[in-house]
Amino acid sequence: MTYNTNSKTLKLQTAMVYGPVGSRRIGLSLGVNISPVSEKFCSFNCVYCHYGWTDTLSLDATKHQGKLPGVDDLTRQLEEYKVDRYLLDHITFSGNGEATYHPDFGRAVDIVIEFRDKYVPQSKTAILSNSSMVMKQEVREALKKLDRCIMKLDAGDEVTFRKVNRPPSQLRFEDIIAGLRELKKFETQSIFLDGSVSNSSDEAVDSWIKVMLELKPYSMQIYTLDRAPADDRLQPVSRERMRDIFLKTKKAGLPVNLY
Repeated sequence: MTYNTNSKTLKLQTAMVYGPVGSRRIGLSLGVNISPVSEKFCSFNCVYCHYGWTDTLSLDATKHQGKLPGVDDLTRQLEEYKVDRYLLDHITFSGNGEATYHPDFGRAVDIVIEFRDKYVPQSKTAILSNSSMVMKQEVREALKKLDRCIMKLDAGDEVTFRKVNRPPSQLRFEDIIAGLRELKKFETQSIFLDGSVSNSSDEAVDSWIKVMLELKPYSMQIYTLDRAPADDRLQPVSRERMRDIFLKTKKAGLPVNLY
């Protein structure tokens, strides 16, 4: 498959701990990256990803375990990272791919929580997840230990999900919805797009709102493109349209925030 590649996308993170990064949504955050640093390895191939297209697209970590970094060194890297810890708002699993894909994700969560409790008790632990592994019980149990689970949901139906997030063929939209139902306490993050792929039409937004009403996240973040996407034909949604989506979502009784 040929992709429209954007050369202005961000370079991959080169370490397990990076930042801190100033975020419009979560403040000053120290990033934890348990994905490979030599190639983009993810369970999605989202058209808007600011790290570019996925090199290895997979749902099965056992097939690629040799490419995944071990978490044995995470404690040392956290303790040695030079940052004014008292300024940190969050310690966040994010980075080059999907943290919950890693077979030792649960152990990595315990390491981050132990570090937070010892050195930065004022901060919160968080994850920016694409939700692709949330149907697995062991992943949900690890997620429940974090203060904030910010789960990706850019669509309200299978067709839009496949266009925007480009998952492996065996992953169904309903699998993710079922997993989020079981997770229960979570926030959502949703990006709206125009251009080569769009999820901002009335029909797409109505389907998305319907799913959100079913899932009942305790907070919702909506936004549009802010960095160069993988697909250079994408465009940000206009301010006026984003406000329309925000007001429509708010009118439905959902706890939405526009960024």
